[in-house]
Amino acid sequence: MRLRQLGALLLLLALPGAAEQSFNVSIWPEDSVVEHGGSIWLNCSHTCRDPDAPGDLETSLRKANSKNGSRWIARELVNIREWVSAPECFFNCYGNITCAVAHITTYRAPERVVLEPLPELELGQAYNLTCRVLNVAPVTHLTVTLRRGGQTLHTETFQSRTGTGPDNITVTHEIIPQRQDHGQEITCHAALDLTPHGPHFENSSSAVELRVFDLPEEPQLQTSLYIEVGTRATARCGVAGVFPAAGEARFTLSFGGESLNFTITTSGDTATAQGEVWSPSPGRRQLNCTVSVGPVSRSAGQSVLVYTFPEPVLEIDQPRALVNRNVSVTCRSPASQPPGTTLQLRDSERTLASGHQPRLQLTLTTRKGDNGRRLTCEGNLTLGNHSLVKNTSSQLIVLYGPEMDDAGCARTQTWVEGTEQSLACLAWGNPVPAVVCTKDGAPYGVGVQRRVAREHAGTYHCSATNAHGSARQEVTVWVEYKPTMDESSCPSTQAWLEGTLHTLACEADGIPGPRVPCTKEGAADEFGGERNVSRNDSGTYQCTARNRHGSEKKVVTVRVEYRPVVLLLAVSPSATVPRGTNFNISCRAEGSPAPAYRWTMPPAPNVHCSADNSTVSVAGADWPNRGVYVCRVSNAHGQHLGQVQIQVTDHRLLVAALIVGVAVLLLGGTAGLVYYLKSTACKKGEYNVQDAESSSKATCLGRDVAIYGIQLTQT
Repeated sequence: MRLRQLGALLLLLALPGAAEQSFNVSIWPEDSVVEHGGSIWLNCSHTCRDPDAPGDLETSLRKANSKNGSRWIARELVNIREWVSAPECFFNCYGNITCAVAHITTYRAPERVVLEPLPELELGQAYNLTCRVLNVAPVTHLTVTLRRGGQTLHTETFQSRTGTGPDNITVTHEIIPQRQDHGQEITCHAALDLTPHGPHFENSSSAVELRVFDLPEEPQLQTSLYIEVGTRATARCGVAGVFPAAGEARFTLSFGGESLNFTITTSGDTATAQGEVWSPSPGRRQLNCTVSVGPVSRSAGQSVLVYTFPEPVLEIDQPRALVNRNVSVTCRSPASQPPGTTLQLRDSERTLASGHQPRLQLTLTTRKGDNGRRLTCEGNLTLGNHSLVKNTSSQLIVLYGPEMDDAGCARTQTWVEGTEQSLACLAWGNPVPAVVCTKDGAPYGVGVQRRVAREHAGTYHCSATNAHGSARQEVTVWVEYKPTMDESSCPSTQAWLEGTLHTLACEADGIPGPRVPCTKEGAADEFGGERNVSRNDSGTYQCTARNRHGSEKKVVTVRVEYRPVVLLLAVSPSATVPRGTNFNISCRAEGSPAPAYRWTMPPAPNVHCSADNSTVSVAGADWPNRGVYVCRVSNAHGQHLGQVQIQVTDHRLLVAALIVGVAVLLLGGTAGLVYYLKSTACKKGEYNVQDAESSSKATCLGRDVAIYGIQLTQT
């Protein structure tokens, strides 16, 4: 082929016009990219003046179809399998040969992108990400990118690679996972970029999820350091800070080389496994715990001593003994493993005996106070810094006859009326004595609640009996109650006599005996003791009876009585009455009780008395009406008298009296003036009896007549 082409070239050179000027040859496309095994058309053209200048496409590639035209030829290259080729196009223009070269690159898109799986990752440890891109060409145009989620971790190109054929590319990148990486996805992306002359290809691997694990804390074992043979003890293994979640933690628990059944609980980032440990024989056992999360494991161990420590035994040869008897008490303990048990025999107050195995023995003389005494046999086994204690107790029963005292059956008991009470009477003794009480020969239930009444007061006879004897006690019950007052003990109305000695007698019934102070309305101080009665003592008193159970109030009205006194005799219009006129005499008196009125006066038919007899009225006075009028007042405490002189005058005598008066007026000017002043200072026809009670005359209170004497009589 090469020889034929060379011959043709020489022939062309021999043609005429070969020495003509040069011309241009071009090939299109100059640079091209073709898929491996693909095809392409190359077009060759020239600028020779001879449009049919001979030329061809020189290449090692397989040609198929061809086309030609004025100044151009086109050739189809098929099944291109060379990875890099350079076809050459040439034309002979009058013996002048000019060439143009094209560049063809053959590619193969990434067949597969594989991201190798990752193991479970331990936080903070280094791991390699490995991505493989298979059968790709040309690798100089390849870019491989590793991504975590949307973040680019690593990008690698291969422009410096030599060789033209397809290749398998491996990219690695180291990562140190952190907590925030957990659950993130890693992907590998391959990009074959043949632009601008060819396509752009991309392919990606399947995503690989990062699973990051951390166990920063060592497991903590919790169990007893000492376990008794045959007993079960709880064993716990807990670990904190588990990542990504406490539920990811896996446990193994073993005791003495044997696996344990357990349950797992979680709280926050803490996981805990709990099981039970036990052993049928004594000795040291190892408790082991291993916790794993992902690829991380942590272990812890603890030594446990399994021991035997039997219950101590307490023996009392007479658990129910009569008082004042000797009783033997024994405290003993079987052998322990490890050995070294110490014993104590004690009661609730003190240690009675102590020592080492196998036994302690003690003799007691029973007393009444020993009844119910609790005796304890205590064993103590020391394991390291740990002390184990076991004990056995028994109660000593002492039998004795009944006893009664004031502590259990008080001789005096006080109840309050209306409350719920029971007769409290207990007896000491063992067996417990039966207690029976009677009142007035009738049984009265001990300890039975009853509502207290006053008839419950009295003496009760109580007896206690058991198999070992009897005892007796008399009980006096006092019933207390709040005060009460009635008319017999505190009359609501009381009458006193003025001038006598008196006390406000108001008594109340009640236990304890109540005090009964009385206070007059409006007064601050109470009425106390005996006093000389005055009228000021009259009034209303508030009396209050009070003891510790309550109070009662009563209102008492005190009336102070006194003998009567005539206060006033009033004559209207005056004690000198013209003949034929009317006049009245009024008698006013005071006294308690109210006084009765009685008159002594001249007899005459024209005299009348008021309904209460305090006023005398005379119609048409005449000579028989002259004289002394006596008012007598009386009540249960005495009487009092008052009198007035009445004069009846004729008018002729009055005229004569006036003439005589005028005649002597000048002589008696001074006396008349005094008379005038005195008479005008008095009330008309009134006589003050009370003020004159200690004299034989009363002062006239009238204005227009002379002074009239009033005779007073007191009885």
